[in-house]
Amino acid sequence: MKTLWNTKPNTSYMQADFLHRELLNTALGLFRSHGWDHVGLDQIADACNCPLDGLYKRFPRKESFIMGLFMNTLQHVESTATELPRGSVADRFVFLMKKLLPILEPDRELLRHMMPAMLDPRDRLGVLGPATDRIRAEVQGVYTLLVMSAEDAPQPEQVGELVNLLYFMHLGLIFLFLQDQRDDPQYMENGLELSRDLIAIARKTILRSGSPWLLNQVASLAGLPQPEKMRQRIDRLVKDFIHPPHDSAHFSKAESILRELFLFRRLQPGAEACAASPCPQCLALHLPKVRHVLGTDEPVQLVLPAFPAKSANLKKVTGPLPDLGEELALRFLQERCDAIAKDHEPGAVLTICSDGRVFSDVVGVQDEDVTSYRLELIAMIQRLGLSSLRVFDLDDIHPNTDYDAMREWLMKDYGESLEELEQRTREHQQHQQLFNGIHRFMFEDLAERQPELSRSQAKKQSKTLAYEVIRRSNAWSKLVAEFFPQTLRLSIHPQAAHSDKIGILLGEADDLWLTPWHGVALLEAERFRLTRRANAEQQGAVLVSRDGRSSHFEQPAETSHES
Repeated sequence: MKTLWNTKPNTSYMQADFLHRELLNTALGLFRSHGWDHVGLDQIADACNCPLDGLYKRFPRKESFIMGLFMNTLQHVESTATELPRGSVADRFVFLMKKLLPILEPDRELLRHMMPAMLDPRDRLGVLGPATDRIRAEVQGVYTLLVMSAEDAPQPEQVGELVNLLYFMHLGLIFLFLQDQRDDPQYMENGLELSRDLIAIARKTILRSGSPWLLNQVASLAGLPQPEKMRQRIDRLVKDFIHPPHDSAHFSKAESILRELFLFRRLQPGAEACAASPCPQCLALHLPKVRHVLGTDEPVQLVLPAFPAKSANLKKVTGPLPDLGEELALRFLQERCDAIAKDHEPGAVLTICSDGRVFSDVVGVQDEDVTSYRLELIAMIQRLGLSSLRVFDLDDIHPNTDYDAMREWLMKDYGESLEELEQRTREHQQHQQLFNGIHRFMFEDLAERQPELSRSQAKKQSKTLAYEVIRRSNAWSKLVAEFFPQTLRLSIHPQAAHSDKIGILLGEADDLWLTPWHGVALLEAERFRLTRRANAEQQGAVLVSRDGRSSHFEQPAETSHES
C-alpha cells in the first residue's frame, strides 16, 4: 500500500536531519573503504547527491565526521551503562569496555590515522581539548552511574576520584586497542584484566583507606608510596584535564530543570525512593546534556516516541482519531517545555516521534488510520498553538514509499534478533516488566479482535506479538537516538530510575501503562483521568462530543452536551 499524500506539514527540519545522518554514514563508509586521505568532501557530497554547500552547512570540515562518530559511540556506551550486571566497580568497568571495543572495531584503522589529532588538546578532535568537553562530561556521567550503583560503591565524596581513574583507564585501553597490530584477542584481554586489578587496588587501598595516618605509616615502613598522598596527586593530576570547565550557575539550573521534569516521571515498581527524591544516579546520564545546552542560545531538545494511533480495541477508545485525551497530553507536554523556559530563556523543543507506522501491522491498526491520526495530531498542535511541539515519523524518512518496505528497511538497518531480545528480557528485570506490560495490552486487544480464540490461544499469540512490538519499538528507538543524538530521551513506558530514558506521565490514569491512545479522558470531580472506555461506561459515564466528534466521558452528574 502506498502513502496517500506527499506534502506534510512541519517536516523540513526532519529532512535536514535525515540528510545529516546520510552524509555521516556515507562518509564513514568511504573512509573505511578508501582511507581518510583519499576521500574529499566533494566525493561525500556526490555520493549522497547533495550540493556541496549543503554538506558544508552540516559538516564544515572532514573532522566533523569524526565528531559524529564519537557521538554515535557515546550513544552505545550510555545505552550499555543502564544494563550493566550487578557486581564490583572493576567487574562492571571490564564489562563496559568489552562492549565498547567491538563497536570501535569497524573504524579501527580510521581512528589509528586520527590518533595524532586525538592526542593534541589544541586540535578539534583532541580527546582532552575544549571541542570534546561535552563528550567527556557525558562519559563521566556513564562512569558515575557505573560506580554509584556498584556493589562496592565508595562513599559519595570519593566517587569523583574513582570516576576520574576509570576515565583515564578507558582512554588507555582505547589507545592500546588502536595500537595493537597483532590482532591478538589475548593482548586486550590481558589489558582488561590488568585494569580490573588496578581498580581493585585503588578501591581497597586508596578510596576506602580507613585511617589515612595509619595506612601511610604502614606504607612508609614497607617502603611503599603513601596512599593518601598518592590519592591527592592523582586527583590533582587528572581532574583539570578530564573535567570540562563549567559555570556553577549552569550546573544548578540544569539540575533544577531535571528535578522539575522528574516530578512527572513514570517509574517501574520498586523505585519508590527515587520517585520521592531523585538521587545522583537518576541524574547522572542526563545532567551533562542539559548543562551543555545551558551554555548556548539553543533550546533544550527532547524526544518522545509516542502517539502512534488509536487502539483498534473499541472497548478502550472512542474511535480512530485523537480526542480530548490527546489534547490534554499535548498541553501537558507544552507545559513541561514552558517550565524549562523559566530557567533557560530559549526554552525547549519536544519532538514527538510517532511510531504508529512502525508496528501498525502487528497491533491490527490500518495504515490509513495511522495517517489520519498523524494529520489530525499535527492539526491539533497547530490549532492549540503548542509552539514547542513537533511531529516526526517513519514517513518523513521514506516519503512515497510502500509502508511494508518502510518497516522492512527499519528492521534491516536497526532491528535486533528475537533471540537477543528474549535473552535480555530474561536477564534484566526492567525489560521483563516492559514485556509484561506490552503482553497484557496485546492480550486485551487480541481477545477483543478475535473472540473465537480461547484464552490460552490468545495468550500464546499475544506473547509472540508482544515480542515483535518491542522489537519494532527498539528499532525505532535506535533510529530516533541516531537522528536526535543530543537530546533528552523521554518514554511513555515506565522506566527504571537510573535509565538513559526518562519515563514521562501524560496525565492521571488508572495504571502506569495507560495512554491516551489506549484509553479515554473521563471527567470526574472536576478532574480528568485516563481510563478504558469500557470502564467509563460501566461507571455510567456518558460520551461527550465536540464539533461533531467524540471527545471524552463525563460522570452522570455532569451535563452531557454538544459543543
